[in-house]
Amino acid sequence: MFRVLLPLLALSGLLLVACGDDDGPSPSPSETATGVASAEASATGSAPNQQPTPDRPVPTPTPASDRAIALTVVAGEKNYNPSVAEFRALPETEINAGGPKKGVLLSELAAKVGGKADALVVIQGYRNDMKTLAIIRKRLSEVASNTVFTIDEQGHVNVSSSTLPEIEWLKAVSSIAFQQ
Repeated sequence: MFRVLLPLLALSGLLLVACGDDDGPSPSPSETATGVASAEASATGSAPNQQPTPDRPVPTPTPASDRAIALTVVAGEKNYNPSVAEFRALPETEINAGGPKKGVLLSELAAKVGGKADALVVIQGYRNDMKTLAIIRKRLSEVASNTVFTIDEQGHVNVSSSTLPEIEWLKAVSSIAFQQ
C-alpha cells in the first residue's frame, strides 16, 4: 500500500510545481524594473531612486478655538490638558533666548503633573520649517527654568529656550511627557 501511495504523492507534488498560472509569459527582470521605475516616476513626478515623498511644508495648522486642547502634558498616570484659553491664563515668565521671550515655563507645566527634576522630558512638535515632526529629549533639570512655551494668535504652542539652540525649537507642540 505504501509502495503505491509514496510514488503517487511524489508525482502529484511534481505536477503541482510544474503547473503554473495561465496568465501568459512572465515579465523579464528588466521589464519588471522598468515598470517599477515608470510607476515611481508617475507617482512622485520625479526620477526613480529618489525619495518618494520629499519633505514639503505641512499646511498651516488650522486656528484653534479657545475651547480646543492646547497640548497634552503627561507624567505617569497624571495628565494635564489645558484648553487654549486655560493655557493663555497660565503665569508667564520672560527669558532671554535670542531676545526676550515671554511664556509659560516648563517647570510650571511639570508642576501640574508632578514631574520630578531628574525626569526625562520629551517634547513633540514640528521643526521651525514645519517640514519634520521632531522631539526634544532632555533632563528636566537642564531645561526647566530656561525653556518657555508660547501660544500664538492661532492657538498653537511653540517652544523657545535659552539652553537649546534655535534649530531645536519646535512649533505646533502637541505633547510633553515626563518619564520618571
